[in-house]
Amino acid sequence: MSTEGIRTMRKAWLLAAAVFVASPAAANDSTASMGAGGLIYTTSSLIEIQRETLVIGEDEVHVSYDFLNTGTEDISTLVAFPLPDLDFDGDWNYAIETEDPINWIGFKVWVDGEETVPQVEARATNLGVDVTDVLERYDIPITLLSGERIDALDARLNALPPEAKAELLRYGVVDWTSQWGAEGVPYPTMHWTSHIAFYWFQTFPAGKTLHVEHRYRPVAGYSFVTPEALDESYVKDAFCIDAAQRQDIASRIGTTEMKVMEGAEIGYVLSTSENWLGPIGHFSLRIEKGEADNKIATCWQGLTPAGEHGLVFEAEYFQPDQDLRFLLIKPMEDAP
Repeated sequence: MSTEGIRTMRKAWLLAAAVFVASPAAANDSTASMGAGGLIYTTSSLIEIQRETLVIGEDEVHVSYDFLNTGTEDISTLVAFPLPDLDFDGDWNYAIETEDPINWIGFKVWVDGEETVPQVEARATNLGVDVTDVLERYDIPITLLSGERIDALDARLNALPPEAKAELLRYGVVDWTSQWGAEGVPYPTMHWTSHIAFYWFQTFPAGKTLHVEHRYRPVAGYSFVTPEALDESYVKDAFCIDAAQRQDIASRIGTTEMKVMEGAEIGYVLSTSENWLGPIGHFSLRIEKGEADNKIATCWQGLTPAGEHGLVFEAEYFQPDQDLRFLLIKPMEDAP
C-alpha cells in the first residue's frame, strides 16, 4: 500500500497485536480489519438468489448475483449496501487508502450490465444520538478521511473558540481532557461512530432473472506474522491453523531475510444473504492469494486449490452459517 491517503490512527489493534507481533514494543504496527458484505433489501419473500459468485482478495471484492422474482408481479424495493461502521472511540487504528471521504471503499454497482449510481446516507452518532449536524457545523469530517492530516485537524480543533469547544464537549463528540501529547499538552479526542449506506430502489421483474454485481476495496487488518505467533491460541483458533499448516507457514517465513512476514486479515459478511428467499441456488467463492508462494489460513471448510494463485469453494442450495474470514500471509515489501 502507498502512504498517500492512508490514515493510521492512534489505537493499536490490540487483539491482533498481541498475537502477530513478536515484540511488545512493536504493538502499534497493527491495523484493524473491517468485513463488509453483500446487498440487503427491505421486505419480500419472493426474491431468491439463483447464483452468487464471490471473488475476494487483498485489493478487491467482486460479487455478482442472479436474482429471480418468483412472483407474478414486478417488485420494487429498496436495496442497500451498508459500509462497516467506523468507530472513533478516542483511539483508532484504521489503515484506509482513499480519495473519497464517504465512499472510502470505492463501492460501485451494475444492474444488467449498466452502472447504477446509488444514493448515500452518511451520518454520525454518539450514544445513539445523531451528531452529524454538530460535526458539520465545525467542518469535522465524519469519517476523518477528508485528506487533511490528523495533526492538521488537531491544530484546527485546538484553535476553535471556547464556545465551539464547549458545544463539542456538550455533545460528547470531542474532548480535550482524556489524552495528552508532548509536554502534557492535551489533544482532541474523538467519540462518535460513522454510519454510511449506499442505496437505490430496484425493480425485480416478475418471473425474470436480474443480474447485479458490485465491486469494492476491502479494508484489511495488517500485522506481523512470525513462527512464534503461529503458536498463539488466538491465531490457531481464529484461522484454524493445524500442525501441518503451521509447519508449512513457518517454513515459508524461514526463507525470508527478516524471518517475518506480513499478515492481512480480510473478512466478508455472508449473513446478509438471509434477507433473501431460501438458500443460494449456486454459490461460488474464490480467494485470490496473489503470488503462488503466499499462504492462506482460514476456518472456511471445503476450499480447494485453483491453479497457483487461488482457492475455490462451490456449493448448491447453499445457506451460509458463518462469515468468511481469512489471513493472507505474504512477504513484507507491500506492508503499509
